[in-house]
Amino acid sequence: MPIDMPNPLAGSVLSILLAARELDLSVTETHLVGLLYLTDVAAVEAGHAPISGATWRLGRRGPYDPALTRAQDYVVESELAERGDDESADAGAGVLSLTLVVDDPLDREAMDFVRTVVALHGGKDTAALRSVVDATVPVIEAQAGGESGVLLDLSRARRRRQAEALLARARTTLKTEYCVKLAQGTANLPSKCWVRTVCAQPFLKEELGDYLGRLPPQVVALIEDNLLACLGLVD
Repeated sequence: MPIDMPNPLAGSVLSILLAARELDLSVTETHLVGLLYLTDVAAVEAGHAPISGATWRLGRRGPYDPALTRAQDYVVESELAERGDDESADAGAGVLSLTLVVDDPLDREAMDFVRTVVALHGGKDTAALRSVVDATVPVIEAQAGGESGVLLDLSRARRRRQAEALLARARTTLKTEYCVKLAQGTANLPSKCWVRTVCAQPFLKEELGDYLGRLPPQVVALIEDNLLACLGLVD
């Protein structure tokens, strides 16, 4: 059952600490902020409201909300958590850990998102976690503006998921159509537009699997030649 506390973000802080303890992971204050941001992004991508309650802005070290610092201080002052030394190579923040056994501080659906994100990213070092955060659409778009302190638009994450779903359906349709033509012996070299569509994601080879192995060598070469363009890295 969710915990009712005076500080509105304290439950979110405790949720990360609880999920980390379940996996025997250490969480620094810097990690905690990044994991909460990724949890909000994951929730929004899935069509839900953000979970943490934070108002995310882009700072020099990534997304932040000063209210999270106050929430961390609150859980420590309330003796629900304690600060320890960070024994890793990461500098700038101590380790936060629970001092008590607590029930889930957020509702079940929110905790599912928290536990998933912590399992995926909780073991990463600061640099690796920052890379994941920096690769999210809200951060990319805010960085493009070049302004510090700009409010992050998490709704962009939802539109990204919708676009990926459309691309996935397009790739499946094109793959099926081309396989039929290939089996009938009527397949021609696909156009660059076709290649651009099916190569829209970097995990192309894993997704298409044996399909690439059945393509003519010149088609595979065309895909390789256009991969960077398909990923939007070059014109």
